[in-house]
Amino acid sequence: MTTVAVPPALARFDRWTADAEIANGTVTLKQNEIEQGTRKHSVDAAITLGNPPKVSFTAPKETQAKR
Repeated sequence: MTTVAVPPALARFDRWTADAEIANGTVTLKQNEIEQGTRKHSVDAAITLGNPPKVSFTAPKETQAKR
Protein backbone atom coordinates (compact mmCIF):
# COMPACT_ATOMS: atom_id res chain seq x y z
CA MET A 1 0.00 0.00 0.00
CA THR A 2 1.21 3.52 -0.77
CA THR A 3 2.33 5.67 2.15
CA VAL A 4 0.08 8.72 2.63
CA ALA A 5 0.15 11.80 4.82
CA VAL A 6 -2.13 11.05 7.75
CA PRO A 7 -3.71 14.05 9.51
CA PRO A 8 -2.07 14.56 12.95
CA ALA A 9 -5.43 14.01 14.70
CA LEU A 10 -5.39 10.41 13.40
CA ALA A 11 -1.93 9.66 14.78
CA ARG A 12 -3.40 8.98 18.24
CA PHE A 13 -7.03 8.38 19.16
CA ASP A 14 -8.94 6.36 21.74
CA ARG A 15 -11.75 5.01 19.58
CA TRP A 16 -12.79 5.05 15.91
CA THR A 17 -16.22 3.93 14.75
CA ALA A 18 -17.19 4.00 11.09
CA ASP A 19 -19.37 2.67 8.33
CA ALA A 20 -17.93 2.27 4.85
CA GLU A 21 -19.27 1.77 1.34
CA ILE A 22 -17.50 -0.22 -1.35
CA ALA A 23 -18.49 0.66 -4.93
CA ASN A 24 -16.80 1.19 -8.29
CA GLY A 25 -13.34 0.27 -7.04
CA THR A 26 -13.45 2.72 -4.11
CA VAL A 27 -13.93 2.32 -0.35
CA THR A 28 -15.52 5.46 1.11
CA LEU A 29 -16.01 6.16 4.80
CA LYS A 30 -19.58 7.15 5.57
CA GLN A 31 -20.79 8.15 9.04
CA ASN A 32 -17.75 7.87 11.29
CA GLU A 33 -16.20 9.41 14.35
CA ILE A 34 -12.90 9.33 16.22
CA GLU A 35 -12.69 10.08 19.92
CA GLN A 36 -9.67 11.65 21.60
CA GLY A 37 -10.51 11.86 25.28
CA THR A 38 -13.72 13.90 25.40
CA ARG A 39 -13.24 15.40 21.91
CA LYS A 40 -14.98 13.88 18.90
CA HIS A 41 -14.10 14.37 15.24
CA SER A 42 -15.54 13.10 11.97
CA VAL A 43 -13.10 11.84 9.32
CA ASP A 44 -13.38 11.85 5.54
CA ALA A 45 -11.29 9.24 3.76
CA ALA A 46 -11.36 7.22 0.58
CA ILE A 47 -9.36 4.28 -0.69
CA THR A 48 -9.15 3.71 -4.43
CA LEU A 49 -8.52 0.03 -5.05
CA GLY A 50 -5.75 -0.73 -7.49
CA ASN A 51 -2.12 -1.67 -7.68
CA PRO A 52 -1.06 0.12 -5.57
CA PRO A 53 -4.19 1.32 -3.75
CA LYS A 54 -4.46 5.07 -3.09
CA VAL A 55 -5.60 6.41 0.29
CA SER A 56 -6.73 10.01 0.77
CA PHE A 57 -7.74 11.84 3.96
CA THR A 58 -9.07 15.27 4.70
CA ALA A 59 -8.43 16.93 8.04
CA PRO A 60 -10.85 15.68 10.73
CA LYS A 61 -13.72 18.01 11.65
CA GLU A 62 -14.65 18.43 15.29
CA THR A 63 -18.28 17.47 15.95
CA GLN A 64 -20.46 19.38 18.36
CA ALA A 65 -21.45 17.59 21.55
CA LYS A 66 -25.16 16.88 21.88
CA ARG A 67 -26.78 18.91 24.63
